[in-house]
Amino acid sequence: MTTGTGPGQPLAPSVRIFSSGEKSELAGQVFRELLLDRVDFSGADLRNALFHTVSLRGCDFRGADLRRAAFVDCDLREADLEGTSLEEARFHGSWVGGATGLTALQEQLVSSRGGVFLLVGDCPTARLVGASRNSR
Repeated sequence: MTTGTGPGQPLAPSVRIFSSGEKSELAGQVFRELLLDRVDFSGADLRNALFHTVSLRGCDFRGADLRRAAFVDCDLREADLEGTSLEEARFHGSWVGGATGLTALQEQLVSSRGGVFLLVGDCPTARLVGASRNSR
């Protein structure tokens, strides 16, 4: 089954690749140059985790512990961040446009820590896994 990934195309449901037990053991892990779109991270312990150049588009982070996690040059567009703990989390150069579940205060926090809230579309750089560049 093919799922659209362009603007206005619905994303498929989350993919479960981590068991509940594995989600509790992700603190401090390093995720680098990966395509993890639509992965179910709900309730995961991701404290101090590093995501570097990772596509996390449409991921389910509901209730995840993201304290002190770092997202560097990541794509978090359309991710569900409802009920996440974001204390000291960093989002340097990461796209969060279309992400849901954030309060206004959390949106300000994410923005002040490097998150970019732009409309859904092609990323302006090709650094992200699976990203494309618009012809200008």
